[in-house]
Amino acid sequence: MQRDLLLVAFFYPKRRETNIIHIGGDETMKQKQIALAIILIILVMTLVACSKNDLGTCEHVVVMDEAVSATCTEIGLTEGKHCSKCGEVFLAQTEVPALGHTSADAVKENEIAPTCTTAGSYDSVVYCSVCDAELSRETKSVDALDHNIVNHNAQAPTCTEVGWEAYEACSRCDYTTYVEIPATGHNHVPAVTEPTCTEKGYTTYTCHCGDTYVADEVSATGHDYKAKVTE
Repeated sequence: MQRDLLLVAFFYPKRRETNIIHIGGDETMKQKQIALAIILIILVMTLVACSKNDLGTCEHVVVMDEAVSATCTEIGLTEGKHCSKCGEVFLAQTEVPALGHTSADAVKENEIAPTCTTAGSYDSVVYCSVCDAELSRETKSVDALDHNIVNHNAQAPTCTEVGWEAYEACSRCDYTTYVEIPATGHNHVPAVTEPTCTEKGYTTYTCHCGDTYVADEVSATGHDYKAKVTE
């Protein structure tokens, strides 16, 4: 009986080996069909292996792409994965929208205090509570305070002390309506003490305030003897 031989050789380049399958002429048709099916499976597997390992396809090394947090003004990224050798992306990173600023309570800066007659001012500034960026600045004015008036009674002058009229004064600033009245000075009234034969004379000057002094001394007159005859 004629015997047919079918030799099929498969070469695995990566493993550098060859598998040989023989199909003889004595096998039954069913056995030949099974053998051919096996050959076909091996052929497909060989082609796949060659395409992956010997035709330039990467043996991937997967690395993680770290997430990037979004800020008030900059977009962020989600976590991702890619091959460090060929760059193929397995989990694409997606953008995370910027968060936008968060306004904190306004604070005062560059304050100029008002006075009784002059307005003051300050800058009302709003910062971001997250990144401290300045969001707004507005200069605002403060009304003048006006005077805080204290009333003072009049004081009459004396011989040695000044006086003043009734006046107003501000407790916060130097505003005042104060008017000074000069001291009157002493008004001495003279009182003359005449000299005697043995005592000096003088003049006593006395002011109504009690101030006094003595001046204008006059020498004692001395005795003026006269003879008297006794019979």
